[in-house]
Amino acid sequence: MSEILPHIPFGISSKRFLISRTPTHPAGHDFFVPVNYGGYYMEAHRSYKNAISGLNKLLTRANIELVYPA
Repeated sequence: MSEILPHIPFGISSKRFLISRTPTHPAGHDFFVPVNYGGYYMEAHRSYKNAISGLNKLLTRANIELVYPA
């Protein structure tokens, strides 16, 4: 987790965060469907494909490989 922390909040665009310490986007709007885990929030109002793509971008920045179970 420590490799990821420097990249949080993590934005999927200049207007939207995917993961943040607060359930608020950069412009101050609340996450539409926030999911809280361990003090971090993920915007869950995304398609599965889009959420996995954003998560993969975050993990890539942290030099972590996203591995799908077989």
